Amino acid sequence: MLAMEHPIPLSELPPNLQKFCDPDGPAPARMMAAKGMVPLKPVELMTVLYQLCHDPDEPVAGAAREKASSLPENIIQGALAGALDARVLDYYVNVFRRQDKVLEIIVLNKAVDDETVARMAAWTSEMLSELIATNEQRLLRAPSIIEALYNNKHARMSTVNRAIELAVRNDIELKGIAVYREVKAAIKQELIVEEPGETLQDREFADSLAAADALERMSNPDEIEQNVESGVPSEELKYAHQKWANFSITEKIRMAQLSPVYLPFAIRDGNRLVAVSAIKSGKLTDSQAVAYARNKTLHEDVIRYIVDKKEWTKFYQVKLHLVENPKTPLPKALNFLTHLREHDLRRVSRDKNVPAAICQAAKNQLNKRTK
Repeated sequence: MLAMEHPIPLSELPPNLQKFCDPDGPAPARMMAAKGMVPLKPVELMTVLYQLCHDPDEPVAGAAREKASSLPENIIQGALAGALDARVLDYYVNVFRRQDKVLEIIVLNKAVDDETVARMAAWTSEMLSELIATNEQRLLRAPSIIEALYNNKHARMSTVNRAIELAVRNDIELKGIAVYREVKAAIKQELIVEEPGETLQDREFADSLAAADALERMSNPDEIEQNVESGVPSEELKYAHQKWANFSITEKIRMAQLSPVYLPFAIRDGNRLVAVSAIKSGKLTDSQAVAYARNKTLHEDVIRYIVDKKEWTKFYQVKLHLVENPKTPLPKALNFLTHLREHDLRRVSRDKNVPAAICQAAKNQLNKRTK
């Protein structure tokens, strides 16, 4: 998504505002305007301050930024609800990023650009995410908003599900969600709550995510993976696993995208959609990729994904483990076999757990190298 261009070209401003915003005009006049010392209506004042925030003269720009962020609440709210240019509204999203009441007014302003709403949807609060998601016409017009909501940890699960279901119903492809194919398949199997409002399941999901975030701050992904792999998880991971068991398929898929803590559970999940979404999450470390290439219990589609991922198969250990994994497609395993070192070839040729065709190919490779 391209960032909106700022500021407004001078020629597009009303004549009575141009004299305060012209970079080539008198600096004292611009400074007075930057300090809010000229008689202007609230909408005009916020437009002028916006323009001067981009002034090439840093003292003027600094004064404008300070004034814009400290205007009285009634002026801010009144102006942002008025007929402002979309670029002005887009700019003030950053200025008032932590003020939900102000951001709500911007979202409800008919002039706000879809691009601005999509940017907000990526990080905004639970309440504002819900407000954004209620405008189905906008969601259909700008699917990037749905994509942003899906990846926003603050957005309720039910809010996200309704938005995804809307896209599915209208045959909209959400390319910004790496696991959309899996999400789409899962959501067709579930009953979606149509009415806005927090559910008990929403709260459970949010609490689980918060607990996972706390655990992530204490441990890195590799440590968590080793803890799960060992079969003796920590108390925190036991709690996470208990929560995991109660998630729906769509919740598991989304949780795997939002939290590295749940990836070890997701990739081992018995549901193909969940396991594949985990390997596609983009959150796996190289060490995890090596471990998963070796794991013979994972779904074959997970192994196939690793096989086709050049960023991982460039590692020697990944190639070795894929050769030894019976779920690796035979042509791919034979190709990786040619890259193995002699001592590994010898070990593979004697391994009774490796498919017979691979053992024989390893013996042939050894014979070739000997000759």
